[in-house]
Amino acid sequence: MLSKIRLTYDKESSNNTKFIIDDGTNQRIIRLSVYYVLGSWYVDISDNENYLLYGKIINTWVDLFELLKIYYKDFPDLKLMALPSNIQGINKNFVEDLPGVLQEIYLLQEDV
Repeated sequence: MLSKIRLTYDKESSNNTKFIIDDGTNQRIIRLSVYYVLGSWYVDISDNENYLLYGKIINTWVDLFELLKIYYKDFPDLKLMALPSNIQGINKNFVEDLPGVLQEIYLLQEDV
């Protein structure tokens, strides 16, 4: 299964994105809020029920998706991987040069 997130982020406001994670048995809508404060990028992760993480500093795309894997252990068959399609590699830092650039991130589910 392949799904795509289109995420545009900027320094002036919170950037909210919703997407569904689904492992064939479980399904949940996840909300990401990425924002910039005093030189650092932060993320809030929530679902329909509650906030799972609030105000976590992220430095790379990998940080973001590793957090999702940690907090969604009730999806044991789901393997998440970030693949920004228009930047150089998945370890690309969140830096001031990139805000406003549309990032297309692909989430892959590995077949078991």
